[in-house]
Amino acid sequence: MDGANIESNYFRVNLFNGVCIAYIDCNIDISHEMKPKGTVVLIHGFPETSWAFRKVVPPIANAGYRVIAPDYRGAGESSKPSGGFTKAIMAADIIALLDHLDIDERVHVIGHDIGGIIAFVLASRWPERVISACLSECLLPGSNTYTNQLAENPVEYFHFNFHCVDNLPEALIIGREKLYIDYFINRRCYRIGAFPPDVITRYAHALSQPGALRCALDLYRSLDKDAEDTREWVSQHGKCQVPCMVLSGEHSSYGQHAERMALEVVDKPYLTSTIVKGSGHFIPEENSSGFSEKNGSGWSRRR
Repeated sequence: MDGANIESNYFRVNLFNGVCIAYIDCNIDISHEMKPKGTVVLIHGFPETSWAFRKVVPPIANAGYRVIAPDYRGAGESSKPSGGFTKAIMAADIIALLDHLDIDERVHVIGHDIGGIIAFVLASRWPERVISACLSECLLPGSNTYTNQLAENPVEYFHFNFHCVDNLPEALIIGREKLYIDYFINRRCYRIGAFPPDVITRYAHALSQPGALRCALDLYRSLDKDAEDTREWVSQHGKCQVPCMVLSGEHSSYGQHAERMALEVVDKPYLTSTIVKGSGHFIPEENSSGFSEKNGSGWSRRR
């Protein structure tokens, strides 16, 4: 498996809930007589698509795992529904996709940014389906640390407020998707060369599709409900007891508070935390080998 094969393994399916999900599905090469090790689900963040994992999929597949990387609802080539952007609903989409693919074994889930919130919800609400979760560079709504970080660092997290304003983001971004994504990514990454012009253009094209920007903004407009849902879930069911790894980029501010935040919603014995060297916020694209290696070492301990 190499990067050139990823697009030939890019599919789309209509789920029972009416949502169409596009996804990468790369299986191990059976010609190598390698014993399958399990399934890994990769969930991207904003403003990316499953293409964010183009350098991550091959080494994971070559290590013996089936890799599923969806464009979550509203992103990439997935459908652009009018609602359903709470992370609980989006996590249910992932479960529906796994059911469609007849994957009933427990899976490793890796979520980055917004995808990390979805990965956490999957692990906490469907522990019978998740063997481990990686929460990469994500804030966790429902924790006090999340609330404090937004209040104390309004410039760092400007988009959490800007994206929630009615109508104004659409008016300012439509027609300027490439400019906005270029600015958004480059102010948060360490390795600028990780995002050549063709990658920025690809993400801008995805965001300019009809309905895509509205869906992207609704990811943030649903965060208050996500926070409410998490607080209620933890109150009724307790903290998550699926092994979770918090992953932070060496040059990102997330690492300063990531573990403390996760401990509010994940039981301490089930939580580990680590740093990926030579990366800012966008670890899968800035240091794909470090991203893959950190996750792979965690899986080997749990087999």
